[in-house]
Order: sequence, then C-alpha cells, then structure tokens
Amino acid sequence: MRDSDDVKYEKGANATSTRRIKGVCGIPGLAAMQWFNVVIGVVHDCMHCVLLGVMKAIMYKLCSPTNSDKPYFIGKDIKKISKRLDGICPPDFIERMPRELEKNYNHFKATELQPLQKKKLRAS
Repeated sequence: MRDSDDVKYEKGANATSTRRIKGVCGIPGLAAMQWFNVVIGVVHDCMHCVLLGVMKAIMYKLCSPTNSDKPYFIGKDIKKISKRLDGICPPDFIERMPRELEKNYNHFKATELQPLQKKKLRAS
C-alpha cells in the first residue's frame, strides 16, 4: 500500500518525467500543501491507467504467441473471434468500428477497449 509520505519523499523525490518509479513520475505541485494527501487526492486517469494500461496488458496476455503455453491463451481462436467481431453492426454511438483482432490487438485505441455500458451512458 502506498501512503502520501512514500510518494512525496521516496518515489516522487527520485522520479522524473523520463524515469518513473512504480508509476510515479514526480511530485505534484499540490504535494507542498500540508493538508494534501497525494495518494487519495489524485484522480486516476481511466483512459491511460485502465484502458490503455490494464486492458492492453490483458489483451496481450490473452492473444500474444509468447503465452501460447498458458491455459488462458486464446490466440489459437483469434481468427474465429475476429470473424465474429467483423460481423457485428454496432449502433451509431460506437465511435470506432471493430478491427481485425489478429493484426490489431496490440494497437487498439482506448475507445475500442471501453465497456459498452460506458458508451451508452456517455451517449445519452
């Protein structure tokens, strides 16, 4: 577990914009305020942290040939999955049409990795 002092004085003090330490790339300006807690006071960026971070990592694990010996590997069925994705006719509020999974899973954009429920809420 991280605490504010850990981020301010250990990780943040030694991190820079080019040298990240455990996801920390410096100390935010508000950290100088005694009352500000860096850990609970900074909102996580859903697009970069979750969609382009966690979701891309999961896609890579599931589809990458380097994981072909793992029980969760779906790369052997990737052509079937791509074919099913290609047959989908998404509603107009979907920002991007599905792309071929086999060639593009490592290059998906954040909007392609968003859950459908979020898109419905955002569109209304």
